[in-house]
Formats: sequence, structure tokens, C-alpha cells
Amino acid sequence: MTSRYLNSHIQRLILGANVTAALSPRFSGFPPSNSQGNGIFAAAMSDLSPLWVGARCQGTQDASKCNGQGSCVNCVGPACPDEERCGTCFNVKCTGSLDGETTGACTGRTIKVKIVDACPATHPANFCKIPEFGGTIRPIEACEQPGVNALDIATTARSALSTFQGNLNIDIEQTSC
Repeated sequence: MTSRYLNSHIQRLILGANVTAALSPRFSGFPPSNSQGNGIFAAAMSDLSPLWVGARCQGTQDASKCNGQGSCVNCVGPACPDEERCGTCFNVKCTGSLDGETTGACTGRTIKVKIVDACPATHPANFCKIPEFGGTIRPIEACEQPGVNALDIATTARSALSTFQGNLNIDIEQTSC
């Protein structure tokens, strides 16, 4: 297993080496208990991820879809017809707080997530949050950072990993579903 990072504010899991990750509470990702059965949680992979296989999602980053304050006004997402990681599973375990939090802890549990969707960089719910479009969320926190393996996961999956409120260090490895 190799160390990676996760942030708790919503359900985004960043799986890139030597990166900082954070999540915005303004993006809901999956429903709170999006179970795939047998203790497996749903996840959506960033199309900028090194783990992404296939063509990137369609669309462009269009400022007219943003309200200039971190939210989208036209939140229609792009098509992602060539996402080839769907069905792939990963084991994820918290190893500590990336932000140095002293309140909270890792649960010691390892969870399994299954890729069932995409987290496209060209979706307004992602790019409108970053400073370039008037938001305050760093690109690494919004499926907008090239070279970072970002996933959205269900809140029940996130809470199974830790009681920390901020970013987490995690271990991750691909596994069978």
C-alpha cells in the first residue's frame, strides 16, 4: 500500500501521491449510503487522474456556467462515454490527519470502493468552485488537479474511515470486487 490523501468535508477522496486534498461541502457527490452491496461503496473517478483509462470527459470549462461565487448556474455535466475504470475496486484505509488535527481519529477500518461513475473536470459543479471561476476551493479539492487520483465517495464510506473533520492521509490499493 502507498500513502495517499483524503478530505472529509464531503465525499471526495484524493488518491494521488504527495498531494494535498480537500473537499467542498457544496458538492454532494453520491447519496449518503450509496452501497454497492457486500460492504462496497460507490465512487466516481476524476478524468484527470493518472488511473483514468480512456478518453477524458467531453465539454469545456465555461465561465458562463458559474455564478462567480463558487457555484454553478448551469450545472449540466458533460458526457463521459469512454470511462473504462467502471467496475474497478480499491481498498482504502485512513493513516492519520493530513491537516494535523488533534481532535478525531482514524477508525482503523479498511473500506472498499467501486468506481461506478466519473468526476469530470469539465463539470460546472467542479470547476466553478476553483478561484479561476470565482470560487475558493483549490483545484486539487474539486477533481480539477491533473495528476491526482480523485474520487467522490459516499458519506457513509468517508465516516467509516475517520472522525477527523479535515484532510486525511490514507493507504490505498486496487483490489478485486
